[in-house]
Amino acid sequence: MPAHQRKLLKNHFVLGFVPFGGNFNEFMLPFVSEMKEFEQGKLMKVNGEDSWVIAGLGVVTADLPQGNDMAGVLRHNANKGCRTCTASRESLTNLYQDIPATSRYHHTTDVQFKEISDEPATTRQNQLCTQYGLRAKPNILDRLLRERHLQTPQDVYHATAGKIGRLLKLTYDHI
Repeated sequence: MPAHQRKLLKNHFVLGFVPFGGNFNEFMLPFVSEMKEFEQGKLMKVNGEDSWVIAGLGVVTADLPQGNDMAGVLRHNANKGCRTCTASRESLTNLYQDIPATSRYHHTTDVQFKEISDEPATTRQNQLCTQYGLRAKPNILDRLLRERHLQTPQDVYHATAGKIGRLLKLTYDHI
């Protein structure tokens, strides 16, 4: 499909998952298995004609904790709990932050996950997880072709709503 058609909303499919009380990996396994087939391409009948269909995962949105889980990053209260950068908690407000140097990159995270999984000692694995700000294992969605940090963007609504609520509370408390 030409690039200009890929951008059209009619060529995007939104799927919603809300597995209340369920295991996310278990719930997603059938979806991931089927998407793996679509990534390779699949012959399907479309309007009575055989068509070669290729599909992939676009963007995954979730609130802050679940978004970090999907990106394989520790939760936001960790020292390096941002899914898009490796800046420590203390340096998040630094105006002179070197963004390219502290950004998370898929290929770097892959190497770090490999280092964590290759470590036989659990204690050392935990130390590496803390050092890199990563979970012990990648998310099930990493079995698909995707860029975990770019395709799991920050959820603007929850980020904004939380900050506005805090600002209103601070304003009200100081009146």
